[in-house]
Amino acid sequence: MQRDESYLLIQALYQDTELLLPQLLQQCTALELEILYTGKREALGWVSLNLQVSGRWHQLAKLESQLEHQAEALQEGHLFWQRQDQGEGRSAYLPYVMQAQTLVQNTLIEVLVQFFTQKQIKLQELTIERCLQTRTLIPMQQVCMRVYLPLDVNLPELRENFLILCEQYNFDAIFELDRG
Repeated sequence: MQRDESYLLIQALYQDTELLLPQLLQQCTALELEILYTGKREALGWVSLNLQVSGRWHQLAKLESQLEHQAEALQEGHLFWQRQDQGEGRSAYLPYVMQAQTLVQNTLIEVLVQFFTQKQIKLQELTIERCLQTRTLIPMQQVCMRVYLPLDVNLPELRENFLILCEQYNFDAIFELDRG
């Protein structure tokens, strides 16, 4: 028997002086919601937070009511949430991860995001890091994307087009099933 569950995706961008994550986790626990994913990044005094929870419709409705109050009380920042029904969840997609690295250039992110959005592929997570290559100290840029591929996508064709694109722009890249 399949459980009657819905999903709630929560995103926040706020000053790191706010204690939003512990509050959200406490609220989810109190409402007996299952926490499916938590991602948190900190930079320059700001926190970017992604949280996905699942539970029964009425439990999520209570959390949404609490989120409205928290969004109003948030001094500096933004809090967003969106409901997904079970049919819209991750089960209708294949999770894949893409990593690309190249010399620092402004086109990397734009080219990669445009490639996936033109093919109507959902971007789940985007991480950008800059570093110096260890031997030559040349500035490098690395992008990691988690994407959800529709089940009907022609995977060999998509992978080939992606690698051709990366070769055109001189990106070192991989594109593989997300095992995490």
